[in-house]
Amino acid sequence: MGNTKMQPAKLEINRLDIKIIIAIGLCILTSTILDVLGIKVHYGQMQLDIIQKATAAIACLLCVQDNLGASKGAGVMRIKVTVMAAIAALAIVSLDSLIGNQWISILLLMAGVLLTMFLCKLVKAPYMNCRIGAISYVLIAVTLPGQARIVYALLRVASTIYGVLIVLLVTWIFGLVSGHSK
Repeated sequence: MGNTKMQPAKLEINRLDIKIIIAIGLCILTSTILDVLGIKVHYGQMQLDIIQKATAAIACLLCVQDNLGASKGAGVMRIKVTVMAAIAALAIVSLDSLIGNQWISILLLMAGVLLTMFLCKLVKAPYMNCRIGAISYVLIAVTLPGQARIVYALLRVASTIYGVLIVLLVTWIFGLVSGHSK
């Protein structure tokens, strides 16, 4: 069951690598420009990036494919699992805020991973994507304190969507240049 060996990557820089690098660069550039302009989300004392560099870059890494159709499919799945992670996080953060016990928070964190995995399976995500969704959930659950996690979850979804849109743009442009825009 699933005993296929993965082949090592060839030691070369290919078109896919270039698309990934360009997409990540555009996401980081956008985030940096917004930062320089002072465009942020303010939550209490915190100033949070609207486009989170790491989140958008991860979307690029996971979604850039050889063609627009495959990139779109990967992007839609990435958005689905990120939304499922955010939904699970919103539920768990709300419970955590009501209970307010750091020891129970550990159990809630574990329950949130399970909930995320379940929700990802509900939207028919492949198992590896369910696990990636659980990574998003864990990051939402532990990166910021208290209710700021809710804002962080929403920004994470927005940054993922932005990264996917950049992936689609870059893949489309590469398709136009090479004559394969579909």
